[in-house]
Amino acid sequence: MEQTEPIEPPVDVELRYNTVKGPKGKLEVISTVAENGREDLPYLYFIPGWWGRASDYIPVFKYFNGLGFRCRALSFRGTGASEGNSFWGHGFEHDLVPVLHYFADARIVLVPHSGAIDPVRHALPILHETGFTSRIKAIIAIAPLARSGAFPALVRFLKPDKSGTTLARWMRFLGSNVRGLSWFMKNELAIRRVLLADHCSMDSVKQVWSQVDRCAFGRYVLSLGRTFRQYKDVPFSRFGVQYAIVMHAELDQNFSTAQQIDTAKAIGAEFRGLQNACHQWFADPYTFKLTREQIISWLNEKGLYEPERMLASV
Repeated sequence: MEQTEPIEPPVDVELRYNTVKGPKGKLEVISTVAENGREDLPYLYFIPGWWGRASDYIPVFKYFNGLGFRCRALSFRGTGASEGNSFWGHGFEHDLVPVLHYFADARIVLVPHSGAIDPVRHALPILHETGFTSRIKAIIAIAPLARSGAFPALVRFLKPDKSGTTLARWMRFLGSNVRGLSWFMKNELAIRRVLLADHCSMDSVKQVWSQVDRCAFGRYVLSLGRTFRQYKDVPFSRFGVQYAIVMHAELDQNFSTAQQIDTAKAIGAEFRGLQNACHQWFADPYTFKLTREQIISWLNEKGLYEPERMLASV
């Protein structure tokens, strides 16, 4: 595939910044201004993976707000402008729950990316007890942390081949330096092989690097550990969520298609593969374009999005 060029967002967007009281301090939430969206559409809640923060989603807001969606994103504890810390990434569901309760949004679609699938899974039983899940109309899990973990991806990266992985790299990775994983995720070859793809621009690589720089070391280790601590089948429908889908990027080397089909089965979701797309869905312009189109298409199928021009003709 040829290298793609950056995509200009179709509209500018007016933002509102809120702080919500969480268990470890104040939590940052960034939203589009409600007056600039359509009341007939659900709010889109973009939930960052372990490396992300709310401000990463501003370019995403610009696209979806242009279609009429009102959007929100939060920064989990210790990221963005949120207070607190969590070395291992545990307990994020207790950040997500107060953020959802803080706003009086009657219809919500959750859009977790990567490791954010875990706080969503853990938050649903808590929210269900209070009847809140009746507001959650759908969950769109983009390149989620697979039920079977990321250890196979680590093995694939460290397999010696012509692309640059050698015995010396093995020794460096497995050495006594506990920051070996940090080296692994800050290596351009690793970024392209696992999170992006060969066709991605250096700008995309740098964007992911900036996210890695902000990530607590232990959060990537946790995804490796999932391989040995898998969860049972618990469909989201058990908590009253009617629609769910897993969108798997074909070039995502963190998790194979088989792993993500299994993840979809575990949460009772539909499965959709995205050709030539990579894990970091809005860092690569091509992947962003394809993923956003698939999100809109799926929401339309489920009756959660109707273009204004079609509404006007009714």
